[in-house]
Amino acid sequence: MSLPVSLVPAAGQASQATSGIRTLGIALEVFKVLGVGALGATLANWDARARRHHSALVRLEYLLNRHLNGLDDAALHVRGTIDSIRRKGLHWGAPETLEIDRAAYSDLANIEVINLVFGYNTSVERVNHDLRNVSHAYEELKNAFLGGRIDQPTLWANCERLAEQTSVLVKAIEAQEEGAKQLLCRIRVQARQDLPWTGRLTVWLVRSRSVSPQALTAERTKLDREIAESRASSQQVIRDQLGVGPTGSDWGPT
Repeated sequence: MSLPVSLVPAAGQASQATSGIRTLGIALEVFKVLGVGALGATLANWDARARRHHSALVRLEYLLNRHLNGLDDAALHVRGTIDSIRRKGLHWGAPETLEIDRAAYSDLANIEVINLVFGYNTSVERVNHDLRNVSHAYEELKNAFLGGRIDQPTLWANCERLAEQTSVLVKAIEAQEEGAKQLLCRIRVQARQDLPWTGRLTVWLVRSRSVSPQALTAERTKLDREIAESRASSQQVIRDQLGVGPTGSDWGPT
């Protein structure tokens, strides 16, 4: 006669099985928490890197627009210097050198754009060097003449040689301006293409409506009124503190 088989586990076996299930559950929970956390951290790092890259593109776009204004101003100063020398006159004022954003090298994530910016900055450094040299040489000649250390024929002879050398700088400035325009176009397109996904979501969520011409006209009227009120307030302060003020188009006692 066969004996019945018991399907009930022993107390020790039941305890081991329960402990194994708990361990497995804890392991799954830990994996789930760590896995989601690691994925979230990775996505956050990717987004932060993309934002750094896009911020660098925006900075460069702003800087290149300033460069275009600065190069135009530099060309105006250089041409004015040459024209003054040819007319036997003195030119006052000096062009400002162009700022360089070297932090963009580590912020950008596109190696092709990095190389383009590096090449552009190299040419900017050459133009800045030439601008400083020309300005320094011309200032030295003017100060030497005004200080009585050289006579007028010596001044104009040296200025003529400087004008010949400076005419080459005008072409370099024009070439740099063309380089700035080309790089600016690339940066603008790249900035639109490389907008981070969080930025795209923000643009979609914070949609901006177009402005009507009537609204612009009303805002201009408001601005003109504010300027007029501010000017009148400033004039009143002057009259109160100094006891003088405008009478018609003239300044006189109140």
